[in-house]
Amino acid sequence: MDCHTVVVGLGAVGSAVLYQLADRGCEVVGIDQYSPPHALGSSCGESRITRLAIAEGDPYVQLVRRSHAIWRQIEDQLSTSLVTATGGLLISPNQSDYFQRTVQAARREGITHEVLSSADMAKAFPQFNVEPNDRAYYEPDAGILRPERCIEAQITLALRLHAEIRFNQRVVEISEIVGGARVTTERSSITTKNVVLAVGPWLGDFLDADLSRQFTVYRQVQFWFSSKDPSVHMPVFIWELDGVRKGIYGLPGIDASFGTVKIASEQYETLTCPNAIERNITPSEIDAIRTKVVESLLPNLSGECRRTAACMYTMTPDSNFVIDRLPSNCRLLVASPCSGHGFKHSAAVGEAIAELVMTGTSTIDLAAFRLSRFVP
Repeated sequence: MDCHTVVVGLGAVGSAVLYQLADRGCEVVGIDQYSPPHALGSSCGESRITRLAIAEGDPYVQLVRRSHAIWRQIEDQLSTSLVTATGGLLISPNQSDYFQRTVQAARREGITHEVLSSADMAKAFPQFNVEPNDRAYYEPDAGILRPERCIEAQITLALRLHAEIRFNQRVVEISEIVGGARVTTERSSITTKNVVLAVGPWLGDFLDADLSRQFTVYRQVQFWFSSKDPSVHMPVFIWELDGVRKGIYGLPGIDASFGTVKIASEQYETLTCPNAIERNITPSEIDAIRTKVVESLLPNLSGECRRTAACMYTMTPDSNFVIDRLPSNCRLLVASPCSGHGFKHSAAVGEAIAELVMTGTSTIDLAAFRLSRFVP
């Protein structure tokens, strides 16, 4: 075999797997059709929310806590900033099941938090137009991850640890051979004992019909609106709204977008794919978020939209991750920590996958993410 493991796709998870395998002395090759970090997949837009109390279940709390520890280690090694604590709000008009499960997770895991009334929010966070029945979960250690920096940092460390990387090579075939697999790109081929498939919205290109239909891809849009007063502190926030399936979320602008607040919603009506996604954001899309969100809910924002970006969510039927070997090819491990809440977990997912590849088991239990829940 040419190497022990090939990692296909070097975004959020692929870069983490590459780094963790290289750190364990594994002979690993990373392949990406582009030169990450880039703005063509799911990990663009300068910032992602991170928080510790995860309503989706205990494995996620373990993953995000371990991810934070890994990010801090990387920050120390590279003297860079990947995580910024801003505080974070989950605002709910009806104390939804999601809200209640978040509070329960914080209590169960000993995560520092407060539950705020509408009056509490009006006093502490006047930058939000809340209603009398609104309640909020506040987590002071929640904040921002810088996705492009995280990807770049892990690739940098992997290279220092002698990983081989092949940028700008599209994988056209992964075939099973005796004792391993052959990965063929447009320019070369390589044989390996294991393949980690971490290609995000391109996953369907590598799976059979029964499996690929478990992963659907949706276009999402991010908007940056100017602050009237940039000195006003803005925490990250998730705001559940009546009549809106997923509400909205927001983060203070950083780096090139300082002086703005990034606002986004989530849509699950219109399917797309990487080769067909509409990357241009229309004036009507900007007007809709301005009138429905900015003008009515966020009084410290002006109506000036300074920047937009499109990205993709890869969704599973139950909105949970898939981390598992293919039933038809045990040499190929699918890594899809997806469904719109994957980035904050990605560093620990990369570590867990590296453990699986090297030893057959992982420290964090990944049983909840098996493919068998969809396809026996």
